[in-house]
Amino acid sequence: MTSLASIDAATAAVDPAVARLCGDLRKALAQADHRRNQAQDRLRTFEAEAEADEVELVERLRSERAELSALRDRRRSQAESELRNKKIRSEIREVESERDAMERAAGALQNEVTQVRAQAQAAAALRPDPDALAAEAASFDAVEQSLRSEAAALRSALSFCERRHQDNQREQARAAEALRRHEEAQLEERQELEEAEDRLRIGRACVADALAMRRPPADSGCSPRMLQDAASQVTARKEACKRAQAELEELHEECGHLLRLNGAAEARVEELEQRLGEGGLKATADRAIALLKKLDQDARRKGVEGLKGASRLVLVLAQICGVPRMAYLALDSNRSGRVSMCEFDSGLRLRFGLDYEAITGMDKPVLRPLFKEFDLKKRGYLAEDDFTHCCPEIWAEYGREAWPVSVPERPLATPVSPAERGARQQSQQQRKR
Repeated sequence: MTSLASIDAATAAVDPAVARLCGDLRKALAQADHRRNQAQDRLRTFEAEAEADEVELVERLRSERAELSALRDRRRSQAESELRNKKIRSEIREVESERDAMERAAGALQNEVTQVRAQAQAAAALRPDPDALAAEAASFDAVEQSLRSEAAALRSALSFCERRHQDNQREQARAAEALRRHEEAQLEERQELEEAEDRLRIGRACVADALAMRRPPADSGCSPRMLQDAASQVTARKEACKRAQAELEELHEECGHLLRLNGAAEARVEELEQRLGEGGLKATADRAIALLKKLDQDARRKGVEGLKGASRLVLVLAQICGVPRMAYLALDSNRSGRVSMCEFDSGLRLRFGLDYEAITGMDKPVLRPLFKEFDLKKRGYLAEDDFTHCCPEIWAEYGREAWPVSVPERPLATPVSPAERGARQQSQQQRKR
């Protein structure tokens, strides 16, 4: 301070205008330092508030997702348990009523047999005339025939009850299997959501590290150019936060759209599996085979070559399933995303009830060469694109568009990695500078 005062005194003695200019310069530097400190404080406050809001939003989103999934699971389990309990109670009542009716009928038959035997013994003891004996013998034969017919009816009713009980047991086993598959699908979906949240958290950490590395030190000098750069950086970061928030909202919308589409696909697959289990698609399969035979007759009549190999099977699947996605989902019994050769064989035989060896007309053994015609990429398993790319013209001609699963109305956006997003932001900031 003494040196500054001596310098000011010397400059004032030399030239008062120079002294005033030095004072103005010091005031301008002090104001610039003050504005720089204020800008840095605002930047720190804004970053802290943004991080706190982001953490709060992520926690709230995670809690709401967990509550929603738990509520859905509880509602679904309650509805399924109530439905199963109602079915079991109704079946128990029906079986008990049928058992009581059979017991009453058996008791009545036993009483009638006892009465007839007593009458026969009394008639033998009295020894009536031959005509009366013949009439009683005829009545006894008629009663015996009626008793035999009633016993046969009771046996058939008992066998019907046993078959019905076995069908109920099989239905309960199928329902338990469907519930298990649904729980596995929910578990996989929850894991995918957690992985997506982890990736989002890592990307935010990378952005925060990049911002911290680009932040200027607090004790460095300041100039109007540096203040302008800091203001432009603050504006760019605000815009980047807005874009990140918009992208996050788009990702949430796409996630909800995917969840709705997945739920619709699962419902349609369960409906198709139920119809396959009940044999409701047998008429459709018969019509598809009849159409294939008609095409073969037309080709022979015209003297041209008809369909061969996998194209014949694709025509039948197009008539039954409508779109390649439904055929792939129906054959993927364990929901692994891959259809193995074993699943391909068992699905065609058991689920669809198709004799693919007779349909394709290929030389035996048929399974391996037929599977290779579908496995165009030679991966050893079939995915959805393998069904789509195998004979696409037959799917387009004989399939049914948008049945039974609808296609998304808009294409889903491709997810952008945090590294790519950071590179784009840096390039935009460089262009602005």
